[in-house]
Amino acid sequence: MKQMSEENANLIKRIVTTIALTALVLGISFYGGYKAGQAAKISENAPDKTELQEMVYKKIADAADSAVSEFSFTNVLTGEDIIKYDGTLTVGPELLKMQVEVDVANKIIRILLPEAKMLSCTIDEKSIEKLDASGRFSAFTPADMNAFKAEQKAACEKAAADKGFLDKSYDSAKRVLTDFIKSLDAAADYVIEYRK
Repeated sequence: MKQMSEENANLIKRIVTTIALTALVLGISFYGGYKAGQAAKISENAPDKTELQEMVYKKIADAADSAVSEFSFTNVLTGEDIIKYDGTLTVGPELLKMQVEVDVANKIIRILLPEAKMLSCTIDEKSIEKLDASGRFSAFTPADMNAFKAEQKAACEKAAADKGFLDKSYDSAKRVLTDFIKSLDAAADYVIEYRK
């Protein structure tokens, strides 16, 4: 698999940072009654709803990098010219829109996990080969290159849905999140339910 682009790495860092900050804000609001300087202690033995919910959010933040799917591809376009290029498609659910609800009485963790969508489509400009009708290599003008990339990114999004990448990524994200959450001793005997 090709190395993750800087754009993808920055997107993942922003997602992880936002989730971590959200968990921090939730933690501060949940423990707002404590005196300044006194740390809230999470009991792994029998956490209450709020404590378990906070632990789940932290585990989800840990899983953010693993909850997206990346697909490498080669595309060949035929027409007046023949164009071949390589790219990377990154898809997954928007974890920032996810919500967690804990039902301690029934031992259920309910997760509202938005549908997967295309997070990025990167075209490797160095891989682009354009052959004219006579079979000779020809170059894109800068304007043509920008238009080509925009057109192919739109095609990439459609292909992600048509080829089932979004569904595969959503299912993969559920498996990853479930594994991370189940690694908590306090959540080991909980049922995890997902909804879109």
